Order: sequence, then C-alpha cells, then structure tokens
Amino acid sequence: MTWEKCFGGTSEERLRHTQFGRSNVIRTFDNKFVIAGNSVSTNGDITDSNGGRDCWIVKFDGDGNLVWQKSYGGSDQDQANKVIETSDHGYLVIGSTNSVDGDVTNNKGGDDVWVLKLDVAGNLQWQKTYGGSGTDIGGSACQDGNSYVITGATSSNNIDVSGNHSVAFYDVWTFKIDLNGNMLWENV
Repeated sequence: MTWEKCFGGTSEERLRHTQFGRSNVIRTFDNKFVIAGNSVSTNGDITDSNGGRDCWIVKFDGDGNLVWQKSYGGSDQDQANKVIETSDHGYLVIGSTNSVDGDVTNNKGGDDVWVLKLDVAGNLQWQKTYGGSGTDIGGSACQDGNSYVITGATSSNNIDVSGNHSVAFYDVWTFKIDLNGNMLWENV
C-alpha cells in the first residue's frame, strides 16, 4: 500500500459528502490535492481552532505530504461542503455557519450559506454569509467568468432570500455573486 495518510487531531475531522452527494477532493493546477472538511480538534495537524466545529481546508501533494492546512470559523458550528479551484488558482469554499464571531461576519440568523475565497496558499481573501432568518445551506458552486454561481437549500424567505415556496421545508436556492462576493441575483 502506497494511496494512505491520516490528517487531523485527537478529536473529530470529517469530509461532508452525504448531504449533497459530491466529492470534496479536487486536483489543483499544480498537481496537488485540496480537500474541504470540518475539524473539532485543537491539536495534531490543526494549528488554528476557532472553537466549535471549523471549516478545515487541507492541501497535500501526490505522495500524501501535507502542503498546508487552514481552519476557518467562529465559536459555533461551521462546515465546508464543497471547494472549487478558481481561475486565479485560489479556492472558493462553500458551506454553512451559525457562528457570529471569529472569521464569520454579518450572520443573517440561524444557519447561513457561508462562502470563503482563499488565495493559492489558503489565506482568506474574503468571506460572506448569505441567507435569511431560517436555515440556509451552501451546497456547490462553479465559476462563470467573472462571477460564481452558488447552489444550496433554504427554508428562509427574507433578507437575501425571496420567493421560497414553503418555510416549513427546504427549497433549492441558487444565487450568483461577483468575484468579490457581492450578490448579483438569487432565485428559489
């Protein structure tokens, strides 16, 4: 066996893949790999913890050697559901948060879609929350020229979300943001 390495600490780290049924591992332009997951640990490979559950982004080479790892979040529950490589060879991380401190600003209430833009070294360039007073979960994204299209689920029908069919259940929510995270349009 050569395909095995363990990353993490003494608590819990995991990839989120069951909810939206997609991979959180991408191959990067420099033939390395980036994974988007979650961490509760405060030791081992995790050098920064914000409390609660953090988004944990890990880059490693083809031999499984750690290149860098970064934790992002606040004192509550933050999760990464998807990472994509952007045209500038940075990364866009899509997930959710219910934190109101640390790396998280402008929480709309409950769980919000949380989008983080990282540079090629995993440093935070910007982060934004999107949603309403209900539960909003970021699922996936793609770059569309000078913008990003984000998909997820929402039970909100206020603030950033309009047209939800039922606040008792989730609707699919799609929105487009520019390269700085400003919302261009949204549709439920």
